[in-house]
Amino acid sequence: MTFTSSSSAGRSSVRAPAHATALIAALILCAAAASAVHAESATLVGPSIAQTHQAATFNGSKFAPNTAVTVMITSPSGQEAGYSAVVDAQGRLVYTFTPTEEGLYALRVVAGKGTVLATSNVFSRR
Repeated sequence: MTFTSSSSAGRSSVRAPAHATALIAALILCAAAASAVHAESATLVGPSIAQTHQAATFNGSKFAPNTAVTVMITSPSGQEAGYSAVVDAQGRLVYTFTPTEEGLYALRVVAGKGTVLATSNVFSRR
């Protein structure tokens, strides 16, 4: 395996010994496998239809264990509110909310830096 570097001083190449090439390939495979394990997406599931003024429960899974998240809820009228929640040691989250108006609600589970981890929707009716 050859590594090439370029700079204003010129271009240089270094050839890695065969055992180093095998080690680098193994490290790349390990990194890819670790990424695949963490690439499994978190989910948030709940009812697709809920009664207005009655609690609706959503269950999440495959989150990072023991982490704080925010459940963002956007109401049918466009108002948005965030609620703190904590994922349990098995990576699960249970969240219950009560819709107060008819229409489509959007739920998002958001990490501390604003990354959306999972989403769900529920339609509220009387």
